[in-house]
Amino acid sequence: MSTLAALTDIASEPVTQVSSNPVKPNIMFILDDSGSMDWTHMPDESADPGSTVIFSYGFYGYRSPQCNRVYYNPAFTYNPPVKADGTSYANASFTAAWTDGFAGTGSVNLSTSFKAGDSMNSGTGDATGSAAYYYKYTGTQTADTQKNYNDSTTTFYKECASLNGVMPGSGVFTKVTVSATSGPGMTDERQNFANWYSYYRKRMLTMKSAVGLSFKPIDDRYRVGFTTINYSGTTTTNSSFQKIDDFGTSQKSTWYTKLYGAS
Repeated sequence: MSTLAALTDIASEPVTQVSSNPVKPNIMFILDDSGSMDWTHMPDESADPGSTVIFSYGFYGYRSPQCNRVYYNPAFTYNPPVKADGTSYANASFTAAWTDGFAGTGSVNLSTSFKAGDSMNSGTGDATGSAAYYYKYTGTQTADTQKNYNDSTTTFYKECASLNGVMPGSGVFTKVTVSATSGPGMTDERQNFANWYSYYRKRMLTMKSAVGLSFKPIDDRYRVGFTTINYSGTTTTNSSFQKIDDFGTSQKSTWYTKLYGAS
């Protein structure tokens, strides 16, 4: 007995642009809610000494975007995330920055009490608070092809792994204290740093902010759902799952609530 495939019509234009009875794209967003999403460094190998990863980086590397891809970068503009209705969250306050801007919890005066530290490992960060800061890089290891986190013989690795005051890091990293004139071109970067601290400081915060902004233009021409990698599938009515449905006002509101409430 033979089985033949039936003939079918192939769409001649993108499904989102069909004027009548469009086939809506299905998007299931799957969030990584593993413990590493709470870390304040990226990639894994860019952590401070004392971390549990194989390739540990030092004082300079952790506190500079040259080595730690999550740390504050003055070249970036850290916009507040958006809500389901498209309006923006409030800017964080430099003198009372939230430790979690989505929850609106915690308060840190970044002018006096900032601590750069790895949430993955207690004891590897600043022991006492100070004015917010970062390390500016002026070396030559700027190409992505030079940034090998797994080869301790490279210049990039040695610079990033240098402890405070030790060469070669001390020759290419300069501490910048965040102020009204410390930004590019002598600009005030206090607001930008505060937004980074409240909305981008950890992997999870960065993910939420970026995804929320990315899904802002998505509407009911799409069908969108939500789940996490640790969702067990035992119930369809919890904070870790939302079935795919038209991304209208109600669906979008619930979806954003689950996204921003994830931990």
